[in-house]
Amino acid sequence: MLNLSEPVRHLPEVRSFEDWNKLELIRRARRLRKMYTIHDPQLRKNVLNADYQACKENPQYWIENYGWLANPQEDKESIREFPFVMFNQQIALLELLNKSLKLGHPVLCNKGRELGISWLMLYRIFHAWRFSKLFSAKLGSRKESLVDDSTMDSLFGKLRFILDKQPPHLKEKNIKDIYLQIINNRNNSEIIGEATNTGFGRGGRKTVVMLDEYAHNLPAIADSIWKSIDSVTKCAWLPSSPNGKGNKFYFLYSSFPQEYTFEIKWEANPYRDKAWKDNKLLTLTEDEFEQEHGASFSAIRVGKIFKSQRDASSYGETDSEWLIIKDEARRLWPHVGGWDFGSGPSLTCCLFSILQYFPNDPIPCIWLDDELAWKSAGYDTVATDANLRLSQYGSSFRIHFGDPAGKNRESDQSSWIDNLANCGIPITQCEQSVFNTQVGIDTNVKLVQNFLDSRKLRIHERCRLTWEAIEQWRYNIPEGIPIDNIDKAWIAPKKDGYSHPANALLYLVGGVVRYLLKPQNEDLSELKKSSLSLGGNTLSKTLGIARTVC
Repeated sequence: MLNLSEPVRHLPEVRSFEDWNKLELIRRARRLRKMYTIHDPQLRKNVLNADYQACKENPQYWIENYGWLANPQEDKESIREFPFVMFNQQIALLELLNKSLKLGHPVLCNKGRELGISWLMLYRIFHAWRFSKLFSAKLGSRKESLVDDSTMDSLFGKLRFILDKQPPHLKEKNIKDIYLQIINNRNNSEIIGEATNTGFGRGGRKTVVMLDEYAHNLPAIADSIWKSIDSVTKCAWLPSSPNGKGNKFYFLYSSFPQEYTFEIKWEANPYRDKAWKDNKLLTLTEDEFEQEHGASFSAIRVGKIFKSQRDASSYGETDSEWLIIKDEARRLWPHVGGWDFGSGPSLTCCLFSILQYFPNDPIPCIWLDDELAWKSAGYDTVATDANLRLSQYGSSFRIHFGDPAGKNRESDQSSWIDNLANCGIPITQCEQSVFNTQVGIDTNVKLVQNFLDSRKLRIHERCRLTWEAIEQWRYNIPEGIPIDNIDKAWIAPKKDGYSHPANALLYLVGGVVRYLLKPQNEDLSELKKSSLSLGGNTLSKTLGIARTVC
């Protein structure tokens, strides 16, 4: 017998989703009929008022009696719309959202796809808009069509669906509903929307700002938004599936107090089991599945540029190979730096490495020993920090390789190269512009990969940015297009949070090979794709011969 006071809970081991759906529909219909068919008018009014107060005081009660979800892509028409009865982790997230509104703190939710998280946040925002005075929310997503295009795919489309599904005693009638704005005239509450942009956070204060899929905004926009919304609201809600580690969402998620963050994976849905996962894996790789449904920041993405096993190339202070040589290496061996210069909010990166040469082997082992990165920093700050780090190396042989853009004049009419040279850090060789072309980038990528494959490039475990770049940097493949369907035309690497340390690494390794190992009079402007030769042997073959030496 159905308990009309309690929603039908999800129990996949007892009943299927469709059977659960039928039972919950019956419960809700009987419950409403029982309240609305009370013969005594005063008693009926009292019962409906009591239900209204219960909804006002308890968002979970309201959602699980009057909330609905929609999935227009569902094949079976009978379950394209179904009651919203939360599973355990959704209830836990709702409690965190309640706490956020009460205490005033952000909520960052790292989520798998199709788990109803954006729906849940919209329900909590709608509840406050319906039942609270002077509530104000702002919704954002990376495209305006995702905020409001009058369909269920948009955030405002979902809000209108929630509004339409309310029973008569809960439906708000005195409203103004226009494009990107819904106003409750009775209690002066509002929900507005906007596509995310550099000025998104400007404007009046809001009770809540919700940024859907925040990790998928362009890095510069995500940074600008976060700087500005701090003065707009204390309750920033950021639900997003992960997009690797080179973005503001990952930085915030990994640095915020644990009580402000929430993670939810595919297993949270009680109807998803191994059979469901196996079906998904028919069209997704394991890495793609972990990225999309497992809320994994580290999943390998399509178009990954480097292939590397961290265990094979990483070293630490107590690593047996490094322990033997580290004192002599830092004191005497040649020191080589790799630089990528940024402007504005972009990173400027410097990598510090040590070269280890072997008898009868033209190819040194590059020990990448440390890294520095600056954001929106002037050359004086960069030079001070870099000189301090360089003072820990005793080698009299130092050479730095960098981005050709370092020769360009900045706003002070000086270049990075000139400014750093005046501060005691001469960039001995700035890569020629040809190495920022298609052929040059491809060549440098191949060089780095060959060094990684041969264990001739060893990277200290403290070089976090460099390792993230190696593991996450990828080509700028158009979103939603399978790699097999892309024309053979060259695709450039992405310009994101990974590209700066990655480019510094390309310049470092490329400089070592072309300037320390090549004849100095070589005409680099005629660089060919096959130009990986060293003394008549290809680099890969030479590295292969030397593989067991390092």
